[in-house]
Amino acid sequence: MPDIDETLRSTYANLRGAFEGDFDGKAASPDDETGGLDDEATLLPEEGAETVEETPEHGAAATTPEEGDEEHGADPDAAQTKPAVAFKPPWKKAALAEWEKLPALARAEIERRESDFHKGIEQYKAGAASAQEWDRTLQPFMATIKTFNVAPQVAVQELLKADHALRYSAPQNKVGFLLKIAGDYGIDLNTLANGIQQIAGAQVWEQQNPGDPRLQQLQNEIALLKQQQLQAQQQHVQAEASAVDQEIAAFAADPDHEHFPLLQKDMGILMQHGRAQSLDEAYEMAMRQNPQTYQVWLAQQQQGWDAQRKAKVAKAKQAGANNVRPNGRASVPTAAPTRTMEEDIEATARQLGLIN
Repeated sequence: MPDIDETLRSTYANLRGAFEGDFDGKAASPDDETGGLDDEATLLPEEGAETVEETPEHGAAATTPEEGDEEHGADPDAAQTKPAVAFKPPWKKAALAEWEKLPALARAEIERRESDFHKGIEQYKAGAASAQEWDRTLQPFMATIKTFNVAPQVAVQELLKADHALRYSAPQNKVGFLLKIAGDYGIDLNTLANGIQQIAGAQVWEQQNPGDPRLQQLQNEIALLKQQQLQAQQQHVQAEASAVDQEIAAFAADPDHEHFPLLQKDMGILMQHGRAQSLDEAYEMAMRQNPQTYQVWLAQQQQGWDAQRKAKVAKAKQAGANNVRPNGRASVPTAAPTRTMEEDIEATARQLGLIN
């Protein structure tokens, strides 16, 4: 029976060839007997160490009938079948084909190394997430930190040291530290002193001249009334704006106002300058002024004129039918002479002031 050391070395040498350069880009050479195995001790049990029994729980293959017959004399009918191996290494297909050929000890060791590798990655995930959050927090201030030519950790440490000194130092030390900070940040000490005096003077004056509580109550009531009035005005303005928006939306959705998107700007100008008093009036005026919609407006006017003419004719006929003389003849008033369509358009245009 071949020695286990020889079996491992031969198997890994074959695997290196199957990976086609995955092991540091070098194929196994005949002179390299170990096949790229860096440390034989990682795959072989140490001396005196307890040998792990090759059971299905440890990834070992079951004893084949032939091996059982030769070594233990077992009945071939009672031989165990080889269990399915759940673990599969993330190898290339060519190398994975050699996986089943590996001895059980080699497969168990490879599975252990893969498991340890992934466990190690999981340990670093929390640290990586914390580092990314740290970078995002410091990013807005990196330009300032770089001007001091220090690492971000040093800058944060100095800020925390300053906070600690201002919180926990003795009162006289806090004053001195504040003066140092003012100097470091270019704050004029005279201006700072004047500001402190003004604040201190106001506090002293308030202490010496306490306000009348009735006056304070009156001031609070006036402030409350102003606030309520302002809120009422804002609500009124919002309600008016909402009503206007709804009216404009309904006007724009009307199929008769299909050119509203094109004329909307012109309509707004007409209404702002008081030339139009309603949306309908502004829409019609804008249609007349816009070269793209003038012909459409003219055609609509012609349709209206035709409808009026037909209505007048129908009315005249109805009046003639109702006006019957005693002799049985209808008394029809003499109709005014009719004009051509061109004459009607010209007359209407003159009335609207479009032409002279």
